[in-house]
Amino acid sequence: MSASYCIDTAGYAILSNHYHLLLHVDQALAESLTDDEVLERWCKIHHCPALLKLWRDGVKLSAVQLNKCVKLLAQIRDNLSNISRFMGDLNEKIARWANKEDQCKGRFWEGRFECQAILDRDSLLQTLCYVDLNPVRAGIASTPESSRYTSIYRRLRVEKTGMLPFVRKDNDKILQPQKAIPIYFEEYLALLDWTGKELRYDKRGAIAADLPPILTRIGRSSDNWLSYMRPKVSWFPRAVGSTEKVKGYARAINQHWVWQLPDEVP
Repeated sequence: MSASYCIDTAGYAILSNHYHLLLHVDQALAESLTDDEVLERWCKIHHCPALLKLWRDGVKLSAVQLNKCVKLLAQIRDNLSNISRFMGDLNEKIARWANKEDQCKGRFWEGRFECQAILDRDSLLQTLCYVDLNPVRAGIASTPESSRYTSIYRRLRVEKTGMLPFVRKDNDKILQPQKAIPIYFEEYLALLDWTGKELRYDKRGAIAADLPPILTRIGRSSDNWLSYMRPKVSWFPRAVGSTEKVKGYARAINQHWVWQLPDEVP
């Protein structure tokens, strides 16, 4: 489904009664698509509007009809980068599969999905670790590599994952994809492993003697990193990032303030 939308999957974890998704909205791609490409993507997963079928097939249309086509295509273009539409389609598909398997009808999901804006690199890496370690925290798996139905499990076993890639090295030259998770995969594995060990054994306040260089390179202390990974708050913040990034997000959505996780949670 993400291949039709202009939305990339950066990480995921599927559990028995819920799932987590880390998504990247590729707004630049949505804006660069031709009208034909927009319609092609939309009609792969939705019923194609009759008027747009005529437009696509080259049927001569009136000025009023053409104007309506322009408005429809603009709306569809917006939909292709809309997380709410993406999640609605995904949850509907899962619900239909589950109800068919259980041979029943009715509402499958308890409520609407919750969403956070990830505003900077640190928050992106923390959130990806949070998602990949979900089965470990839940006691379902003992290690990330044994956590089935997670993005880390797939990345360790499949070369072409269809997910947002990590930055790469080739002959000591950094190959920076147009869109990528801003860390080398090997470094992410070290960070994930260290974070998982700290969480499993609950060494709160203890700093490992062999603190990975990656934490130093991204400018985070182990205490602050782990405070995000095991939050002790009951509310669900709308955005995650540095104070300046959250302030910018609040201005962008025309609000005076937005709830933010503190740097260190007592």
